[in-house]
Amino acid sequence: MRELQGRDPAEVRTVFLMLFMFVFLNADVMLMVPSFRAIRDEFGKNEAAIGLVASLFVFSGAGIALVSGYLADRYPRKLLVFFTILLGEIPCLLTGYVRSFEELFLIRALTGLGIGGLMPLIYSMIGDLVTDKERATASSWIGLAEGVGLALGMAVAGNLVERTDVAFLGASGWRLPFVLAALPNFILAPLFLLLAKEPPRGGGERSIQKELAQGLEYKRRIKLRDYLTIFRNRTNLYFILQAVPGTIGWGVLPNWVVAYYQEKNVSAALATNLNLLIGLGMILGGFFGGILGDRLHRRNKKYSPILCGITTLLGLAFFLAMLHWPLPDHPAVADMAGPLAIGIVGGFLITVTSSNIRAIVLNVNPPENRGAMMSIFTLSDSIGKGLGPVLGGVLIVAVGYIWTMDLATLAWIPCALVFLFLLAPQYPKDAAHLDQLMAERAKEMEQSL
Repeated sequence: MRELQGRDPAEVRTVFLMLFMFVFLNADVMLMVPSFRAIRDEFGKNEAAIGLVASLFVFSGAGIALVSGYLADRYPRKLLVFFTILLGEIPCLLTGYVRSFEELFLIRALTGLGIGGLMPLIYSMIGDLVTDKERATASSWIGLAEGVGLALGMAVAGNLVERTDVAFLGASGWRLPFVLAALPNFILAPLFLLLAKEPPRGGGERSIQKELAQGLEYKRRIKLRDYLTIFRNRTNLYFILQAVPGTIGWGVLPNWVVAYYQEKNVSAALATNLNLLIGLGMILGGFFGGILGDRLHRRNKKYSPILCGITTLLGLAFFLAMLHWPLPDHPAVADMAGPLAIGIVGGFLITVTSSNIRAIVLNVNPPENRGAMMSIFTLSDSIGKGLGPVLGGVLIVAVGYIWTMDLATLAWIPCALVFLFLLAPQYPKDAAHLDQLMAERAKEMEQSL
């Protein structure tokens, strides 16, 4: 992010500490995926029950996000980030010591609170640290941290789930990864509290840079009636419209693709590594997609949603090809080369959207509403992701794996249509309206002298 060059070192530390904490908090998200069958067998449950645990994890985070977003727009965010990290990591650590399925059910719901609560806080701060010229790039760095965390969690869990001979702090097998994922943030969170800097509200708005440099403060804070303003913004509404069906794919595919290939007699380790490499494609797609999105955005704002629509359609086509790639009865490593190559490309394409849609949301909402809108973003995102695991489990029992995976992939089609035919013409208008609004706010700040 070029805009951070020459900035206050404390602001740079703030960004990088947030990114590292986000890595380890997100490592927890995918820890259950390679362990579904082990957890199922230990507690005597079926896929639908395990999917329900994964869904509750997401839904609990969605609920707390609404509270977190409101608080982010009213109060200093540094302390909120610190407590939110601990809110997620303490139950993550305790997951390694659950004694029953009921305890697992409860503790995973508590872990979801931390992950869901952090997202609005991070994006609220990022919106005040960088301008609209680099918000997609900034989002791509957050997405990179998220992707690295997801892959790290998947890798650790996939390689330790069957290793009951490896133990640490009294945890082994599928339990050990939860302990390992939680520990780093017990160090990073206090460091963040000591070393991070609260960015000035509105610091990313070019219209009020002169006023902020004069020592004036952007004093507007969210009010409950502002939620009506948020929902009157068509870009916000179109975003929500595409989020729910699209995230069904994100809920089902990452959670069940390992089990899908295991049903095809692919080993747990090989299926997990396949998912990891597809995840690598997703990480790269989200990262470079944000950089490309910023470049297109600087030329014409409508190019950002057009980019999202085209890459979504291409990405789902590659995923369908991956899922239907013919395999022998007992696939070896070489047999998986085709699905792997296609899946990596599909993963790259499908995640180009992730960085750009977050930047679009930041670019049409004023500073005092961004935490709230990102909490709605998290909520709508979580509805699909939360339904995904339990819906996947129920559908797998009802119609089998292949139909379930196909339906989840096709759920991305409505997203692409919204990007191409609704967001592309509307987003530039709403971004221009925000620029005009912030210019008026700059005059109000000058009059307060």
